[in-house]
Order: sequence, then C-alpha cells, then structure tokens
Amino acid sequence: MNARRSDCRTQKKRYRTCAVVGIVVLIVGTVALFPRLQRCIAYSNMLSSEYAAWNLARHPKPIQLECSESAAPIDIGYAQAALPKQWAASVTQQQHAVIVRSKDDESLVFMPPFYDSQLSPDGNYTSAVRTAESEPIALTKVFFMTSAEYAELVHRTLPKSLNKHNQRGIRLFRSENIRGLIRLGALDDPGDMSVEVWSNNGEVSQGILIHAETGEKALQLITCTLLHLRYSIDLVPPRDVLIGMIDDALTDHELLSSNPEAD
Repeated sequence: MNARRSDCRTQKKRYRTCAVVGIVVLIVGTVALFPRLQRCIAYSNMLSSEYAAWNLARHPKPIQLECSESAAPIDIGYAQAALPKQWAASVTQQQHAVIVRSKDDESLVFMPPFYDSQLSPDGNYTSAVRTAESEPIALTKVFFMTSAEYAELVHRTLPKSLNKHNQRGIRLFRSENIRGLIRLGALDDPGDMSVEVWSNNGEVSQGILIHAETGEKALQLITCTLLHLRYSIDLVPPRDVLIGMIDDALTDHELLSSNPEAD
C-alpha cells in the first residue's frame, strides 16, 4: 500500500514537472516567435495598401533607346541632350532645374544633378536596380528571415511599393554614356513619367520628369532625349558653379529669349 502511494506521489510530481516545463517552453517559444509573427503581419499590411502588391509585381524590363524622328540639340550647361525637332517652345530655369515646354503644354524637367553613394558606392545605381527588382515573397520566407534580412527586405519593398510611377512598369536602359531606369507612370496618369539617370563616365546622377498627352508620346520623348544625353562634367560642381554653367548655356538660347515668362 505504501509503495503504491509513493508511486502515485512520484507520478503526480512528474506530471507537475512536465506541466511546468511545458508552460515554460510555451512562454519562451511565444516570446521568441512573437517578433517573427509581428514582422509577418507588418509585411502583410505593407502589401495590403492600395497598389502596393501591384507595384511590386512590376518586374523591370530592358528598353532600347531610340529616336525615330529628327532631333534638335539642347545644351543645359553641364550636359547636352536633344529633343524631337519642333517640339520645344520655351526653356526656363527654376531653382537649378531646367524646364522645357512644348506649345501643347507638355514638359520635360531636368532636375539638378547630384551623386549620393549612401546605399551603394556607384551613386546608388545598384541599390536602385535591386529595389526595382524586388517582388512580393511568401510569408513563410518572411517568418524565417534573420533580422538583417528582414530590414533589407523592408528597405527594398517600401520605396517600390509606394511609388505610383511604378504602376505601368519599369524599364532599364543603358547606352555608351548613361544608364538608368524609366518609371512608366501611374495607371490613371500614363503621360507622367519619371527617370533616374547615371553617367557611365563620372560621379553624376539626375532625375528627369516628363509630362505628355499620352504614355506613348511621353516614352518617345524621353527615349529620344536619353539617346542623346551626355554629361560634360565628371563630378557635380558647387551650386554657384552649377548655376553659372546653366545660365551661360541658356542666356542666349533662342527659346529662352523668345519666352516672355522666362526668369
């Protein structure tokens, strides 16, 4: 009888020990897994915002730069380019940006050149391409990522998912003088595109904005411009020097002098 009671007490003790161990393991497991569950929820929420998953699914495709019509050269001081002949009606400069407009109120804006190498040493070109190539991934992969891998994923996912100019697709281009990306614009505004350009011969990069009546016309305009774009600088100069270069190139420009609103 005493032996049976002793066995019962031992068995109960084992049950209690197992229960305690099970609870501890459950708590530790929950604490360890909770951040991974949180990141899965955060990533899922990231893709649930309007057009986010759509933008991420736009895989960049190569495009050949070409111009099927005759082009007129334009000098903006630090670079030379060309536009379809008879297209440009006025040229102005606003806060170091050179703005070319057509008589139909279409426009092409050369944003001020810059060079930022925080994300990749080639002026962030490699980083921009890797971001453009980001695609949605399965939550199981997100769950098992390291913290560093997840941080990298977010770093690539957010810019691409939030940029409305990715909605109609992304094109990669490369010529003898330049390389970069063309973002084909929003679904509801196909005539507005944005371009990121890097020089192949120096530490210079630039943004270009295009506004045209249709997406087809905007693409024709920008591919013609990029085909002829050449930078005459290897490094981005100080602002006062940059302004002087633009002013020297545009002061006597026939489109600037004939534009009563030019400043």
